[in-house]
Amino acid sequence: MQADHRQRLAAAAGLHQDMLTSDEWYTTLTAKLRALRDEVLPDMQEAYAMTEEGYRAGRVELLRVLEAQRALLDSRLSEAEAVATWTRAVADLERALGTDLAGGAAHAP
Repeated sequence: MQADHRQRLAAAAGLHQDMLTSDEWYTTLTAKLRALRDEVLPDMQEAYAMTEEGYRAGRVELLRVLEAQRALLDSRLSEAEAVATWTRAVADLERALGTDLAGGAAHAP
């Protein structure tokens, strides 16, 4: 009996640690994703638009437009990767809690 009790306590402690780790990871990823969407992507889109406008007016070389476009695409790729990682974090947190946090429809912030 004593060994069984210790195993249950160890399992409960492990689950508690998994929950804390998943929750911290979820919070960090949510903040990162919001920063990408609210700050980085709009700034990169604006920089690309300004660079393209400068190119059309003859003030900027094509290479600069391509660099700005590449930076924008890299930012969009980072967003897609952040969404995928966020989704995995939600699944891990749900597994640790033993519940469905969003009614089966968890959407990235």
